[in-house]
Amino acid sequence: MERVNDILKSLNVIDIFNTSQFKFASLISGGVGTFLSLVYGKTNLIWICILMMVVALDWITGSKASKLDGSYSSSYGVEGIARTVVLFLLPCLAHMFDIAFKLPDFFFYMVTGGLTYHIFNSFTANCVRIGWDKWIPTWLLESVASEIEAKIKRSDTRKRRK
Repeated sequence: MERVNDILKSLNVIDIFNTSQFKFASLISGGVGTFLSLVYGKTNLIWICILMMVVALDWITGSKASKLDGSYSSSYGVEGIARTVVLFLLPCLAHMFDIAFKLPDFFFYMVTGGLTYHIFNSFTANCVRIGWDKWIPTWLLESVASEIEAKIKRSDTRKRRK
């Protein structure tokens, strides 16, 4: 144990933990973690992380696809921010319903699963628009064919409005 203490002292790790920046970051991260556990539930945070990743993938591929096909616009992006806020508030509301009705996260999983499924379909359609469809299994492409068509139509409509 003494060797570990000596190593920590030589690396100045203890000094890092005693800085005001570290204490402030600890306070902020503790507050954010507590808030997220309250609004989504302790056991549901992994599903919120999955939803965040799928939304991030959809945003990245959607931005790239719209820049490639010439339908990129900042006003549509601003609308996307509001839409994303609503996407993350819906599972919170569903969790509150589960608490109110004393259910074991029934509404939460239904809403979060549905959102994840829908946004994953959107992500897959964006991958096709970018030209990454050669890496996507055929069965998945067939299952999101209607989403691909809808995105292409919406893109054409936005290009005509410009």
